[in-house]
Amino acid sequence: MPNGDGGRIMGAPPGQPNVKVNINLTALETSVCPECGCPFFYTNLAIYKKLTSVESPTGKAETVRVILSQCMECGIIVQPKGMELERVLIEKVEPEGEKKDA
Repeated sequence: MPNGDGGRIMGAPPGQPNVKVNINLTALETSVCPECGCPFFYTNLAIYKKLTSVESPTGKAETVRVILSQCMECGIIVQPKGMELERVLIEKVEPEGEKKDA
């Protein structure tokens, strides 16, 4: 919930005492595209990765959703890695059963 100075009131994680901290978002460093320096991204992009039962922590084969963003200026796909944005190289996969025009 925003407050008057551009900050945001944030609560504690579930299960911990609800201590409110006032963070002034205007004072924080803005992450930018590592390619062109643009600070604006399309969000809610996702890629789905298949885990085998050997790779999965549950011991069962499953699909994992990886959240990505795309730079609005140059179009590269990035993923947060710690405090930095890292470029993600994605190879195009043709859907099964779909034929390419010759």
